[in-house]
Amino acid sequence: MQINQTHRTVLRALAETVVPSMQRPEDPTGFWSLSGSDLKANLAVEQALTGLPEQQRAGLLALLDGLHTHGFAAASPAEREQLISGVAQLGPEAAAAMHALVNYALTDEVDQRIARRSLEAQIRLHAAAGAQEIVPFAATARRWRAGEDLEAFIAEMQSLPLGVGGHRLFSAHQMSSCRMGTDPATSVANPWGELHDTPGVYIGDASALPTATGVNPMISTMAMAHRTATAIAQTATTAASAVH
Repeated sequence: MQINQTHRTVLRALAETVVPSMQRPEDPTGFWSLSGSDLKANLAVEQALTGLPEQQRAGLLALLDGLHTHGFAAASPAEREQLISGVAQLGPEAAAAMHALVNYALTDEVDQRIARRSLEAQIRLHAAAGAQEIVPFAATARRWRAGEDLEAFIAEMQSLPLGVGGHRLFSAHQMSSCRMGTDPATSVANPWGELHDTPGVYIGDASALPTATGVNPMISTMAMAHRTATAIAQTATTAASAVH
């Protein structure tokens, strides 16, 4: 099964749904106006599809066919997100194609309450810090600008659903959950990544960072993993020499 023009049209719409163009008056470089298709994300996905095994490719193309049947390309952003959410109902092939994707619903009452409280706190913090504009990461064109009613904006943001058609939920770059340090009372591992309470067990990923980096941690994580691996190798060599 080969990709066709219909598939390409849906892929373009998907790219523009995930990364929409945002029109902002203060955008001298045009960064915010760039959509996923402007960044050629749809072309990258098309290229990746060609390299997949036939069965996987057929399933993903069946997904694109299903979205096309439901008018995905012509739908509004909110309608597109609803269609993506209900993709498993498009047919068994399309549902099977989604097995590689992680999908979850924020349905627990406590989680919902904490999430909404967090949204409110973030808005108030930005406003208190002097923000001139607050742009929600949500399926809405609503913005808050300095001088406007903050309470009304918070209430409107609280009314949006948590998930499809509302606030976009995602997770990335978790750091510092098992931080390194010299004090076992405030850290999990020593400065070389070895657990304080379990000698011989090491942590070599981003969770060992003492604090969040504030930037993409890929290179830092790779460097730390290399450093930790070197420490493990040196410890093993020293132990072996002591035995002999």
